[in-house]
Amino acid sequence: MQYLPMKFARSNDLSNRSCKLILKDPKKRSWHAELNSRGSRVCISFGLDEFFTANDLKEGDTCSFELVENGETPVINFLTHLTKDDQPPPQPATDNHSYFVSTIKPYNIKRCVLHLPVKFAKPNGLTKLKGEMIVKDDRQRLWKIKLKDRGDRVVLSSGWSHFSRANGLKVGDRYKFEIIKKGKRPVVNFHCEYFFPVYFMPC
Repeated sequence: MQYLPMKFARSNDLSNRSCKLILKDPKKRSWHAELNSRGSRVCISFGLDEFFTANDLKEGDTCSFELVENGETPVINFLTHLTKDDQPPPQPATDNHSYFVSTIKPYNIKRCVLHLPVKFAKPNGLTKLKGEMIVKDDRQRLWKIKLKDRGDRVVLSSGWSHFSRANGLKVGDRYKFEIIKKGKRPVVNFHCEYFFPVYFMPC
């Protein structure tokens, strides 16, 4: 049995559900399990022993997961977590992939700003843009956040603090920032991975 962080369960409307569940591992293999609500906690049960063994997961390992489908049978991608030294650097946008991947830094929370890499901002027309950006979170909520050009940097400022608090962002969270609409008021998807330690518990 594996408990899910309530932040993840609530943000994806899983906190009051009991249903079949499909887990997909990094090799794209599918595993059938069950999602159960137990009072104020949500857990995955049945089939986890085989899943953990097949993916060489040990107690204390840290993993991340993301909900990719939330229908009658939810589908969750299950990914092993890389250590800080193993993690790849932020990935700038290219002509075909207008996104970057990074982690929440202490100043993102303390100073209430998010810096955008120049290699991402420039090709997407954000370096000279003044005004608002629409940020869509994992719950499909839309947030208006002020976009500012500070010389050699582009930052999200006013509105970022509300967004980060509402989504429970904390230092070390890994996220993907993807532009889906360009123009005077750009629209981006902000996707945050959720991490948790693996524990072995009786079902």
